[in-house]
Amino acid sequence: MLRTLVLLVTLIGTAALTGIAHAQEAATPEASQTAAPAPLDDNAAAAYCIEQGGVVRERVAVLNPDSPQDQWVVLGASKQFCEFTGGEGADPDTWISISLDTLYAETPTLAALAYLTKPALPEMTDGSNPSATYCLHLGGAYGLAGSPGGWVTDAPAPATQVESYCVFGDGSMIDAWGLTYHTGDVIRGADLAPILRYQSDTPPSVFPDQP
Repeated sequence: MLRTLVLLVTLIGTAALTGIAHAQEAATPEASQTAAPAPLDDNAAAAYCIEQGGVVRERVAVLNPDSPQDQWVVLGASKQFCEFTGGEGADPDTWISISLDTLYAETPTLAALAYLTKPALPEMTDGSNPSATYCLHLGGAYGLAGSPGGWVTDAPAPATQVESYCVFGDGSMIDAWGLTYHTGDVIRGADLAPILRYQSDTPPSVFPDQP
């Protein structure tokens, strides 16, 4: 009798473990087939920027860039941007800059959606920086996440030495002034709408005060 009970318990336990294993396999049938998103191909992204009439520039994050250079605090972060000057539809003396990965993304980014959907500027009565106010209104971080900093290049003119970007929660980045002007139908540097790799006839409205 005891041997029968032991055998019965063993069989039940084996069946239970087998069932759990099959359930786990069923729950993730395609886990081994799902690939992670491909990393940015820097060379392809740079080539695309140049093909669209832009210039690739590397910038480094710097605190206190408005101070004398010996007072700068150079941070470790550097990033590549695609920059346009005097492109089609823009004043020849204007420019716009966008991070290379934002320009080259085929899926929507917050920076691209902000540019494409042109959310309205909030009302401003206190004389604050419109580009900073607009960026914050959209949920972005202006400059270096609120710190007095910017992104610096040592490239000669027409590059601007210090650039301020609107940095969104997904990591996408765009020239804060270029974004602000664009919502008022003023194109700076170049019209990015046909240049962005992400294209949609109906980009989603994801920002405040949009229908």
